[in-house]
Amino acid sequence: MSIVFWGVTPHPPLLIPEVGGAARGRIEETVRSMEAWAKACRESGAQRLILISPHAPANIGALPIFALPTLRGSMARFGHPEVAMEWSVDLKLVSEIRRACLEEDFPLLVIDPPLAKRYQVEGDIDHGAFVPLYFLERAGLHVPLVLMGYVEGSCQEYARLGRILGRLLEAEGEPPTAIVASGDLSHRLVESGPYGFHPAGPQFDEHLTQALRQASLEKVLALPKEEVQGAGQCGLNSISLLLGSMEGRQVSAHFLSYEGPYGVGYALAYYLPQ
Repeated sequence: MSIVFWGVTPHPPLLIPEVGGAARGRIEETVRSMEAWAKACRESGAQRLILISPHAPANIGALPIFALPTLRGSMARFGHPEVAMEWSVDLKLVSEIRRACLEEDFPLLVIDPPLAKRYQVEGDIDHGAFVPLYFLERAGLHVPLVLMGYVEGSCQEYARLGRILGRLLEAEGEPPTAIVASGDLSHRLVESGPYGFHPAGPQFDEHLTQALRQASLEKVLALPKEEVQGAGQCGLNSISLLLGSMEGRQVSAHFLSYEGPYGVGYALAYYLPQ
């Protein structure tokens, strides 16, 4: 089996020491869990990484995947341009994913250099990818990357893409691969949060963390539509893809933590093949 690690991670820039400063004190459990999560990914032996971020440059109608030789990013948007990184892209794996999606009639937009120029995408690593990559790099993991973004679509469609990836990556001879789903949970946990309070926020987070503890795609797909809409979340599609890629496999679940003192839910979990 070539998938050796599946990870769910939040992406608040506050987790970066230079950005968060003293504010990190209220999310110490998440910081510790991020460090443990990244260490587990490194120890899995992954030789390449697929990461899906809800904040990567999007395109209406097709899910973007980046076929640029190098991706670069920094915390300049958050006042710290000196916190920067660069990752090489696994162009061979991008090509394999493109072929598999064509065979399955799944709409995928491959952003190569000409398209990047057309869409004015300069290969920037968005904060949804930067935060987990920052912790992975600090843990000693720096492997070729495949970065995917979002497009409007249902959890069922993202789960289907996950199944496509799962079938592709289990082929004989494929290198050990980690799949990472970046996404925060509800943004509506408290009145002082970014979008205020909504009763669906805490309900959504409780139900989704239960699904993560059990690695249950069925529970994710069964979440009430009104609860999902009211929660103001950004990670459900990433998580659906991740769980879809596990389908048919026996995994051990490691749920590390959940907290949301700033009104946004941060959950960390990872899964290893049994």
